[in-house]
Amino acid sequence: MLKRRFYRLDEISDVTPLTKGDLLYAVEQGRLLLFAKINGKGLAYCYSKVIDGYKKTLGDIFDYDGVVVLSKKDSQRASNEPKLDLDKVLIAQPELATNWRLVSDVFPSAKTSGFFVANVAPLSKLPTKPFFAVGEVVERPSGLEEAVKKEIERDNSGEGFLGALEVFSKAFVGMKEKQLGTVPTRVNKADLRFDLKEVNKVFGLETTKDGLQSQKVVDTSDVETHPIKIMINRVLLGNATVDTRTIWNVIKRDHQADTREIDLDSLISDMNNDEIEWFGQENTVRTMKYKTFKNYVTTAKNNQN
Repeated sequence: MLKRRFYRLDEISDVTPLTKGDLLYAVEQGRLLLFAKINGKGLAYCYSKVIDGYKKTLGDIFDYDGVVVLSKKDSQRASNEPKLDLDKVLIAQPELATNWRLVSDVFPSAKTSGFFVANVAPLSKLPTKPFFAVGEVVERPSGLEEAVKKEIERDNSGEGFLGALEVFSKAFVGMKEKQLGTVPTRVNKADLRFDLKEVNKVFGLETTKDGLQSQKVVDTSDVETHPIKIMINRVLLGNATVDTRTIWNVIKRDHQADTREIDLDSLISDMNNDEIEWFGQENTVRTMKYKTFKNYVTTAKNNQN
């Protein structure tokens, strides 16, 4: 069989001693994430922040024929539902993203902020690590037009207050501006994939020249799952007495490097002297203050004693 990394779910028994049931049980237990093969046009690099109400800030637009990582929740849903519509996806193979172009070139007359998109921020360089993206970017009616349309529907059913909106909208007569919006990415059952490397890791399978060996029993009772704590522990390994600020600066330097040795999964999206911004579960961007980081360092050192 051709050597690959991503396989269809039904191929699990062809490349491992496991069954499809074993694979799906690990997904249901939250131990394994699924992937999905997509072929999309007009996707856009994106991130979101609490300050923007989790509306999306868009980078550049691109086309993509590769796999995306499903979150734990979406992996569990995908194992039971015939299809998923995802507002945001994690691009697993950035080298397969092609035809990069500016949002302003594709949509020269659209507003760069509105009900759906917080802002547009062109990329200074193309990503080389996994990154979040939204499905096809489109033009939608302005927020006012959208609100009036919905209120017309509600008013026709006797539930709206169209009169007030009509008065408000008259102040914007002639406004024809459009705003940016996004289309969810559809994932069907046939699109689902598993990562052979991750399956081997989760099930404790060893690969030799003769193939995959039998399953090992793995003790996971003391396994750390918080990504920032994992990074702290990596720095402390062999450097148990190093101070908190040094650990912070080591992780920051690693984040700025082309090849990362501490943040192996490229989860940190931004880092300065006061806070870390990183990708958490459910495709959200989380922020950690230095004070919290310092508490984590103290706990990590105590656990080593």
